[in-house]
Amino acid sequence: MRRIYLLLFCLLAVLPGYAAASDLPRNEQPMYGNEKLPPEEQRVNDAFLAKFAKPTWPLMSNKAVDIGWRALSRNDPAKAMRRFNQGWLFNPDNGRVYWGYAVVLQVRDRNLTGSVEMFERARKLLPNNPELLTDCGRILEGGGRYKDAIAKFNAALAMDEKIPPAYYGLVRSYLGLKDIQKAAHYAKVGREFGIPLSDREIDELQRLAEKQRE
Repeated sequence: MRRIYLLLFCLLAVLPGYAAASDLPRNEQPMYGNEKLPPEEQRVNDAFLAKFAKPTWPLMSNKAVDIGWRALSRNDPAKAMRRFNQGWLFNPDNGRVYWGYAVVLQVRDRNLTGSVEMFERARKLLPNNPELLTDCGRILEGGGRYKDAIAKFNAALAMDEKIPPAYYGLVRSYLGLKDIQKAAHYAKVGREFGIPLSDREIDELQRLAEKQRE
């Protein structure tokens, strides 16, 4: 599976916030605004689904989600949301859809609460996915909820200890809490797994941790 969280680290840095979600077209809101669609729009969606044999819907859902992630990689959250909504139409039980919603809600709308809610929905459908937990931790850390982020990163590493961005997230979260010693510890542990920090940065953290202990 693609390393979605690597994309997320980049997106959080480059995508601007948008207007309130209610100002966006319905097909660019999660689950089409999570409201009952007008009859004409519902007929359009039904006609779209009818073009595909029902046994293929789960596959088509994942294909739509894949296109959504590619759109995000090109900094096009509007197209991404439209494709995630198509994925939802094909299969509302596809956890990857809600994962996509979660990322767009944060990188586009700066809606941390809504993003976390979507991550929780995704997790119920993908309970054993450490990458999902890492993404959620990154969103929480970026929103200043450091303790919650730490819990997600640790849960991800309990499933798979070889996730460099989870160690990086722990370093950032502990730095946010001004606990340099723990940040240095996870930087050192993460070095073995390719944490995205240079040896010089890790060594500097170790030096600062020693100074904090004095």
